[in-house]
Amino acid sequence: MGENRASVDAIAESGRAPAGATTAGNGKVTVSTTAPAEATTAGNGKVTVSTTTPAGATTTDPFSCASRATGDNIPREYTHPSHCKEYYWCVNGAPINRTCSGSSLFIANATQSLACTTDYRLSFCALKSSSSPGATTAGYGNVTVSTTAPPSKCDCSTYAYIARANTYPGNCSQYYRCVNGMKISQECGSGHQVYFNISEDAIPCTNIPSDYYCKHVEDGNLQPCA
Repeated sequence: MGENRASVDAIAESGRAPAGATTAGNGKVTVSTTAPAEATTAGNGKVTVSTTTPAGATTTDPFSCASRATGDNIPREYTHPSHCKEYYWCVNGAPINRTCSGSSLFIANATQSLACTTDYRLSFCALKSSSSPGATTAGYGNVTVSTTAPPSKCDCSTYAYIARANTYPGNCSQYYRCVNGMKISQECGSGHQVYFNISEDAIPCTNIPSDYYCKHVEDGNLQPCA
């Protein structure tokens, strides 16, 4: 209270009233304590200013490419906790599915030039630092990460291409093309195998070994169709 009294006395000595203050006929300055618009006062006289987000304000969806620049790398909705290798590469506002190769994982705070890391401590999943209930886990220092592989997309009524139940392990070039929910047996050309993300990306075959469906199943990164 002494500090407030001193401030008022100093204002009175200056002879000038600050904005929002009034002067009485005796020359004394009276400072208004009226709370500003959208503010509330508590019983102790303190003023609390509302921080409510204005109507119409929007926030960025961390899993959407809609407001991202082409070339941005962002996490997928389920990257954490059990699909730590998967992420989106944004192109003209559209998400392109990507998977880190080998033992690398999607990195936290990814940039356009850096999306993956082999150091778990730097990964997006480590940043989230939790695991999904019921999943098998592997320890990384003080952090536990789920190692549950995502399921293959095997429903011919939903996708244009799917892997066969026997694609892995011995028929890595064979798959189904889906027409009105019916399965039509197909086979990749010479030097190609079934693509690991055959259903979502609608790309049935690839000649890139790190993208082979059978390799992803064998490495434990994907559950095969059954």
